[in-house]
Amino acid sequence: MSNQPSSKEKKDALTIVKFGGGVIKPYGEGIPKIVERVRAIKQKDDDGPVVVVSAPKGITDLAIDIGEDCAKTGFVSNKSLKLRHPYERIRDSYMREPLKDTFNDELNDCFKEVDEALEHVVRNKEFEGGNRAIVLAYSGELLMARAMDFVLRSNEIDSVGIPFEKWPIITDRSFEGATFLLDESRRESQHLIECIKDGKVPIVGGFVGKTIYGRETTYERGGSDRTAVDLGILLSHTYDVTVDFEKDSMVMSANPKVEGIDKKELDPVWNLSYNEAILGAQYGMDIVDSVAFIDIQHANLEIPLTVTDINDPKRVTKIQREASHEDNNPIKIVTGRKDCIIMKMRERNKLSLRDYLEKNRRFENFTELRPYKKDDEWVSKLLFLDGTFFRKNGEEIRRYDEFSEVEYDLGAITLIGDEMYRVPDVSAEVQSAIKGYDINIENADAQKETSSILIIVKEEHVERCVSLIHKRRAELNVRANRDRF
Repeated sequence: MSNQPSSKEKKDALTIVKFGGGVIKPYGEGIPKIVERVRAIKQKDDDGPVVVVSAPKGITDLAIDIGEDCAKTGFVSNKSLKLRHPYERIRDSYMREPLKDTFNDELNDCFKEVDEALEHVVRNKEFEGGNRAIVLAYSGELLMARAMDFVLRSNEIDSVGIPFEKWPIITDRSFEGATFLLDESRRESQHLIECIKDGKVPIVGGFVGKTIYGRETTYERGGSDRTAVDLGILLSHTYDVTVDFEKDSMVMSANPKVEGIDKKELDPVWNLSYNEAILGAQYGMDIVDSVAFIDIQHANLEIPLTVTDINDPKRVTKIQREASHEDNNPIKIVTGRKDCIIMKMRERNKLSLRDYLEKNRRFENFTELRPYKKDDEWVSKLLFLDGTFFRKNGEEIRRYDEFSEVEYDLGAITLIGDEMYRVPDVSAEVQSAIKGYDINIENADAQKETSSILIIVKEEHVERCVSLIHKRRAELNVRANRDRF
């Protein structure tokens, strides 16, 4: 007889809580707050929580640099020893005896995997595929998950690290940018569910998947968010799941790191729809990886997400399929993204390229701008939001139209809000906000279907534009609410 509750039965509350490298910090400096948050969530909920961790800040970039150096130079440099330093600091600062000694064995086991994979990289002269996945996983998220297990147990929290042999995230065989396989993952999730029912706090490394044959795979960069959401999808049949992303701030009306923005000008964003959160993430806001929402949509589920300020946990942004708009701010976010590229191509070739990008490369980080007519033929404009991807694959992409034209070094500024239609003449107002500052608008596009306005400028003007438009945002929101009431 099935242990799954019927749809009429009340499910126990369960939080999947994700801690990224930004809150872990480079050497684990954020761990005391993480321990405090795990304890608070455990006291609040019926079960769990399930903890998902990223690598310490900077480790993934360092591991990639080391792997690429190995492929180029043909030997493993002493720089690889730097990968151990954050974990040794975490061990010495946050673990008690005798757990320190046990963790040393785990640390050495992980770096044995890393060293062997790097030797293969040297022999093959390429840092890709399975060897790349092993280096990133065992120097990053898999090792951080083991470290966090020992840290929590050192603080009297009954945690358990999920071993890779029992890994619940099953993917296809793409070692980079893998695809989550829901049915196969459900078949492998029983161990995780048993740990939760036994009152444990399971620890799972983000970013890392496993094929049905037991090989390590990885998601795209930022994939730890996907891991947390995918675990939520897996457990939603058994539990009333919320996925919580702990960050240094809740979502604000612009990125506080943008030059020219006074933090006093920023407004907290208390509610977002899935659509608003996806757009914010695509255009440069640190919210939730936009690909995670695709997994939710493919599973045909609605899972509540939260972005919590780890420094003040009462400050929380709630993300739902349809958001509440009780704060009456139709323009919720102004954000910008650098390193964008526009490709102009004949309209008749566009669908073939889209199929290649979305189906063959699983690449979603682009959008269509308004087409135009030239010499009696329609020309499509595709805005690529990831310049690195385009430069790496540009030769293949341009084969879909040998007459295509490409513009580099662009930036995209967008305003986001599902109710932005309430703002009178919003597109003209936005453009007027940057008028007189010697900034040329390369393209302006109001996209009603995605509730956003898009302004394309040269890359060097992105931060100035975000600052200027954000200053105008408050005035436009006041005007929209005055006209409404």
